[in-house]
Amino acid sequence: MNAFSLYLILQLDSIGSTLFAISLVGGLASIAALLAAMIIRGDESEFKKKEDIDYTLSTLVFGYAKSGLITCLLLFVVNGLLPSSKTAAVMVVLPAVANNENIQREAGELYQIAKQGLADLVKKAAAPKDDPAPTKAEAK
Repeated sequence: MNAFSLYLILQLDSIGSTLFAISLVGGLASIAALLAAMIIRGDESEFKKKEDIDYTLSTLVFGYAKSGLITCLLLFVVNGLLPSSKTAAVMVVLPAVANNENIQREAGELYQIAKQGLADLVKKAAAPKDDPAPTKAEAK
């Protein structure tokens, strides 16, 4: 795991927001282009020849709008499947840290220290007290 991949993981939320914005604007532009193509084309009976400039323009705009809508839908799908930065960190960073030999060795040492400390506390609590503290009734 290098610094750039960690940077990308931390930026996944921003990347997802950007993809959403691009797909939203692209989708709206494609819908506007489809409407423009339909307005330009109007009634198809008006076209006497396929070489008419309005027919050619409307066909070109319709083609761009169709490819724009497909791109918009693909970006929506990618945005939906893109994990959040927290999810990606759990998927990528956590296993890399947990499988590190140094961390596992340190964790083992810390476990032994904690276990020894608890054993000492149990021994100390179980040992009889030589001078019991006086109760409130005895103190009066």
